[in-house]
Amino acid sequence: MNNRRHYSSFAKKPVPGTVFEFHVAATEICDEEPMLSIGWSPVPDSEDMSPQVRSFWKRHNPLLVLIGKQIEDEAVAKLAAAGVPASKLTPPFSPEVEALVADYVRGARHGFLLKDETFKRPPATRSDLSPLPPHHRVIVGAWLGRGGSTKAAEALNGGLPTGVQGGLDRNHIDRVMHAFKRLPGRTKIVLQAEILLCSTSFLGLERVRLDASRRPEFKGIRGRELAEAIHESRDLWSVMDRAVSTIPRSQIPNVA
Repeated sequence: MNNRRHYSSFAKKPVPGTVFEFHVAATEICDEEPMLSIGWSPVPDSEDMSPQVRSFWKRHNPLLVLIGKQIEDEAVAKLAAAGVPASKLTPPFSPEVEALVADYVRGARHGFLLKDETFKRPPATRSDLSPLPPHHRVIVGAWLGRGGSTKAAEALNGGLPTGVQGGLDRNHIDRVMHAFKRLPGRTKIVLQAEILLCSTSFLGLERVRLDASRRPEFKGIRGRELAEAIHESRDLWSVMDRAVSTIPRSQIPNVA
């Protein structure tokens, strides 16, 4: 086996039960979360929703309601500018005014969706934020979060049984970082965004993993199994949102 294939194989196939396997699996799960479009309408709770989908809408519906209210206010302002008496623009609206406002809100949301090209492709997910595969993003995040290749490899090899081959070394990390730094056609601002994405993802998932390791319900569970168990019982999407919000700014790389 030549070196190129050797390093690629180990990086793509984490050893079961390792920190690296947890991060890759958790990143894949987080990648499945839809990206919010401001053209969406709030979605009410329903019995056929999975816990993760119910949690997603519970977290995002308040923002969508606020956006809808702002569009309604804009519609009322336009009606006032068009000469509709102020007495008719005070809630509760007449059926005629209500219909005009509703049409305006639907048109605005439709415009947002067209701008997002939602009608031309499936709704965007977190995976659309980066062209890098999950295992590369994990390695880049570990390099950024731990300050170099050797410490990144040590962190990701956590949980590797003694004498078991297949762990990462600094050469695996160096090769991924070499490719990351030389991706073609990337502007400075895109590079900065990818650095923030990779670093906050790694740091956030480390917080999630360490918190789970202290919980009795996850005792003895590691790697991919742990990531899936967290998502099943606690919704990794929302857990990750909370974890990222608690990362001290001093730990996030300065990408200015």
